[in-house]
Amino acid sequence: MVKIKILRKDLAKQRINRLIDLALKNYNIDKKFSINCIRIAYNIKNKFNLDFPSYFKNLYCKNCFNLLIP
Repeated sequence: MVKIKILRKDLAKQRINRLIDLALKNYNIDKKFSINCIRIAYNIKNKFNLDFPSYFKNLYCKNCFNLLIP
């Protein structure tokens, strides 16, 4: 049972990283898509009680999930 929880958390971390990369790459092309990616990553983060990667913690607005890229 413990091994399954560890595997699920590892998969969740991979999904979060993939969604963050998609959001950062596609921000200039489609802003709504990147906001949606961040929102999904945030929901996964909350469901599995994880943290965002340290480089990403200050790159989005906590209220509206917009990327804060100058």
